[in-house]
Amino acid sequence: MTIVLVRITAPLLVLLITLYVIIEYDVSSLTWMLTASGILMLTSALPGKPIVSGARFASLLAFAYTAKTDWLLILFLMLAFLHAHELKKPFKAKWVFASYGMSFLLLQWIAHSFANVSPVKTAICGLCFVAAYFLTYHYLDVHSRNKQLIDANLRLVSQDPLTGLLNFQEFHKRLHTLIQLENHLALVLIDCADLKSMNSEMGFLEGNRLLKKVAELMKRSFPDAYLLARCGGDEFALVLHRIDEEEILQRLEQFLEKRLPEMTGIQITYGKALYPENGRSKDELIQIAEEDMFMMKRKLWLKREEHMLRSEQLRVVGELASGMAHEIRNPLTTIKGFLQISKTNHYNIEPWYELILDEITRMSDLTGEFLQLSRNQTTMYEVEPLQHCLQRVKALVEAEAIRLGFQLEYLPYPKPLPVWMDQDKLIQVLINIVKNAFEAMEPGGKVTICNMVEHGQAIIDITDEGKGIPEDKLDEIFLPFYTTKDQGTGLGLSICHRIVLDHKGSMEVFSELGKGTTFRVKLPIHAESAEALLLSDTEEQVNA
Repeated sequence: MTIVLVRITAPLLVLLITLYVIIEYDVSSLTWMLTASGILMLTSALPGKPIVSGARFASLLAFAYTAKTDWLLILFLMLAFLHAHELKKPFKAKWVFASYGMSFLLLQWIAHSFANVSPVKTAICGLCFVAAYFLTYHYLDVHSRNKQLIDANLRLVSQDPLTGLLNFQEFHKRLHTLIQLENHLALVLIDCADLKSMNSEMGFLEGNRLLKKVAELMKRSFPDAYLLARCGGDEFALVLHRIDEEEILQRLEQFLEKRLPEMTGIQITYGKALYPENGRSKDELIQIAEEDMFMMKRKLWLKREEHMLRSEQLRVVGELASGMAHEIRNPLTTIKGFLQISKTNHYNIEPWYELILDEITRMSDLTGEFLQLSRNQTTMYEVEPLQHCLQRVKALVEAEAIRLGFQLEYLPYPKPLPVWMDQDKLIQVLINIVKNAFEAMEPGGKVTICNMVEHGQAIIDITDEGKGIPEDKLDEIFLPFYTTKDQGTGLGLSICHRIVLDHKGSMEVFSELGKGTTFRVKLPIHAESAEALLLSDTEEQVNA
């Protein structure tokens, strides 16, 4: 609206003044008038220069050369102070103020040269002042809009849109400048470690809220910081002026390790680097700070892992204690019942002695298995061919398989497979699995023991033709006290699993309902023997 008004009023005023001069004065005055108008038109094309604006105002005000009233002085001063204040820059303000002063002096000189002052001339003078004001306002408006656009562009280029802190690129640029100035600095890199998991749990809106809160707390806690930046994601950077290193460390520890986690619920890790002690360049400082932050993360990971391991140990101990109490309570209840009957009714429990002894034996066996599972046992490891161990297992269970009406098939690997083992313990594992296979089948079923090599490991597969295990129960197979048998303790497979793990191996189970189950034991082949085996296989392939 202002621009349109200026474009309409300025030409009309020029035309009005031209006609007035033609009517009232001679041709020389008209020539001067046209020259002044030309200056006005030329200066209007260059709105950004203060001296040009001053010339423009002087040309306009010079048209009011016949005015002589005192209110013109007041109007001059008001406009001068107003425009000088709005420019907010001393250099430009001086030029504007000077242009008004020169215009006023020129006007006063011309006014004193002509004693005849008429209302028409005074009105024309006032209109010229109005035009000068609108033209000046237009210049200030354009200047203000340009400044706003420039400031907005600078914010977009240099600031993070979410937190208002410096972005990654601007941070690097300013850090480089600070280092060139040889300031003693402390660079701190900050990582909000738990924010990624919180984003997945609570959503990005909550994550963004926490990022803003972290940024605001950093601004309040470090108002004297040279630089505060968000380096992308959940990482921040902080550059402080370093006077006392101990004071810096105390401030960081108080804020990053105590106050910030308490107020946001986020676990913070950070790393620091000092200039010039830790590095003389931006990249060196950042590398040192990242290494320091990694060491803090590593300590935090180890502490969490230790806590999780302790929690898992307590959980396992609780499960074992609960299972043990349950298994022992049943025979104790039986024995207690017989003793109470015998004491109160003088009942002869001699016919039940055998049952009582069986229950006591069961408790003894149960505690023995529990001790075997829980304590670290001394093992005698030697490098032996795995086939020797499997041959012994076959010999030990073959007679029982025939007695129960089962078929037993052994498929050995054609070459020796030396394994670092405690043979007695490994035989205990394999016999336990084979006996479980017998118990899972009807007479006439078949158990297959297969030996092979896969990815440098010796594989033992023991497969039965039983009813199978439901898929949702496979993960519970190796848990203590899990059993599907009426007389089982549920510790057998747990003990087997523990022994295999002690051999640096692993156990897996595959099952299909109605078809059977396969227990797979994987054991590492002795390293030197594995190399010899590989060379032997290669030579055979070449000869073939």
